[in-house]
Amino acid sequence: MLGPTGPESPKPPLLAAVLRWLVAAALAASVTLVIFVAMTRMVDGAWILDRILRVFPLEQTALADPCEAWETEAALVPIQGVVGYYGPDGFVPLHDAEIVGEHAPSDTQTVEVSPEGVFRFVTAFADERPPACATPAVPGATGKRLRIRAPGCVPRDVPVNRSWIPHRVLLDCEARA
Repeated sequence: MLGPTGPESPKPPLLAAVLRWLVAAALAASVTLVIFVAMTRMVDGAWILDRILRVFPLEQTALADPCEAWETEAALVPIQGVVGYYGPDGFVPLHDAEIVGEHAPSDTQTVEVSPEGVFRFVTAFADERPPACATPAVPGATGKRLRIRAPGCVPRDVPVNRSWIPHRVLLDCEARA
């Protein structure tokens, strides 16, 4: 008689169970590999693009120059504050200060100063520029800054950055005090 004789059936040997798991794992790995190879071959083929265009007719559009688009859509950062000096009675705003904002070594912009000494300068920063549009470094260029001059005061260059917080910009004005 073949088969178990008692109420309990014998458990399969450990070798048979391990062999069954190995066969299942090999089958799963080979199916995954076949699917992966098939998908990478299909993506590289030009025929898939032709079939997609038949199903979804696409239109070709001319790409805009990224440098020109950056110039028009650049995130402008306002640089603002109050220019003045400390006199005997406290802070004195300089309404006659001349401020020149330097965007780059060749780009400058005159910044108006209100009677209360308040100024506002708006600029974009070059590190947001796409890499293809980067201008070569110019020797002696110090980046963005404000050049501040006023009669009777020592001129001052103030570097500006994206994280500028509006504050008082002080000049040394011993001749005015």
